[in-house]
Amino acid sequence: MFLNSNSMALNIKYGVSTWLWTSPFTTQSINELFPKISKMGFDVVEIAVEDPTVIDIKKVKSALNDHGLKASICGAFGSSRDLTNESKQIQQTGLAYIESCLDICVELGVNFFGGPMYSAVGKAACIMLDSFHMSIEERDVEKAIVLAGEKLIHLQVSENYRGTPGTGQTPWNAYRSGLEAIDYKGIVTIESFTTDNVELAGAVCFWTSKAASQDAFATDGLRFLKKWATEKIHTATVNLKSTI
Repeated sequence: MFLNSNSMALNIKYGVSTWLWTSPFTTQSINELFPKISKMGFDVVEIAVEDPTVIDIKKVKSALNDHGLKASICGAFGSSRDLTNESKQIQQTGLAYIESCLDICVELGVNFFGGPMYSAVGKAACIMLDSFHMSIEERDVEKAIVLAGEKLIHLQVSENYRGTPGTGQTPWNAYRSGLEAIDYKGIVTIESFTTDNVELAGAVCFWTSKAASQDAFATDGLRFLKKWATEKIHTATVNLKSTI
């Protein structure tokens, strides 16, 4: 697929998940992550909230302002927070966790909370897409994006092997065409993981490092995304020197 010669640059913001470097995110993570995420040129830091009790949200808010960053919030839902579990206690644990995360969203001025949750019957949920999962599950990613339409509020990206954007087999032109078709103006966030947290790595089947360093993953990925969003691309990907 080739982009239309009249294609315009995507009007998006660039984000990166804290999961790329650390798990769980805590108040102490701020000093390590926020300065370099800002220096790299990202607009948004996607905070993966695994345990709300280890995050001082007022300090997070102050640090975001200090470094010129906005936030998005992503949840982590394991078996102890499964709202579909028959155990009322587990359901309540899940609901209490969601409420805590929504409180964080309110404090930081974030207008949505992302994660694999279920909406109440009769209520329309918005849509968050993930390019890694789409590479497995979708026949045509452009059509999937167009079908999501105005309900699409967030897009997480990595390569088909969870690696640095631009180094794999992801059909980036199809993503761009789909986003253009629905006039998407949201955040495109790099989401991948670190092998440092064995429990998380096991849960997402993340066995090996995907770049020379996590910082290289972020900087190379952002460079590719900015090129992808602003320039005409005439091949499936823009080749980056592999750091695997």
